[in-house]
Amino acid sequence: MSESRYTDEFREYFKKYWGRYPEEAVARPTELPEASRGFREYSLLLFPEDSPQIIAGHVLNRLSKKEPQPPFSHFVVREEQTAQEVLSLTEVKAKLGGKKGFFTSGSKILDIGSGAGKAVKELGEHYRKVEIVGLDPLYKTETPISKEGLYVAGRWYALPFKKNTFDGILTCESFPRHAPNDISSPEYTSTIKEITRVSKPNAIWRSTLFPTFYDAFQPGYTEAKRLGLVNIMLENGWEVYINERVMIAKLANKKS
Repeated sequence: MSESRYTDEFREYFKKYWGRYPEEAVARPTELPEASRGFREYSLLLFPEDSPQIIAGHVLNRLSKKEPQPPFSHFVVREEQTAQEVLSLTEVKAKLGGKKGFFTSGSKILDIGSGAGKAVKELGEHYRKVEIVGLDPLYKTETPISKEGLYVAGRWYALPFKKNTFDGILTCESFPRHAPNDISSPEYTSTIKEITRVSKPNAIWRSTLFPTFYDAFQPGYTEAKRLGLVNIMLENGWEVYINERVMIAKLANKKS
């Protein structure tokens, strides 16, 4: 077997939990589909305009259980005032274009928290004229791995990229789900600032927003945290489309 792109600690943890190493799960995804999210899961979870229904819950190996996708609240700053409106899926798709508007030819996409890297590999195979970069602290390299894509070691609050590098950002079950519960924490705010820094003007950021275990036992907390996230995004120049499951943001007013 060629040298692994994963740290030894992660490889052993993954094998203990799933019964095989992460590179084996990615190489044979149909044998262990729930071990790593790929093209199908990203399409369902991050591109609601292209999927009239969503997963009921966040257990991704139960993809047959679906429910209607709720409408989106749209937040944007106009003349130094925050404007809000409710948009349907059709209206959101008209504004952003779904997968077709995201994976445009020649674009560069960053998948933050890419884990075993299945999505990076499959997205790269599906969109061959798009460069897909996976970032995770579990990687031990910052160089390309064969033709599967680029896997970079790093953390989301200190991204190892130059400013204005990416046309699109994906965070599927990574940030903000596994960020500190306190949205005023330095890690939380630094991550949004870092993603803003490495994103090009008018970049699109798509993120899942499934409640955490902690959120489930805090009445009203999830909604408050979601609105707090919107405010930080607006402060950093993002226009936000959000419901209880997904956030889609466009960097419409990059300040520097």
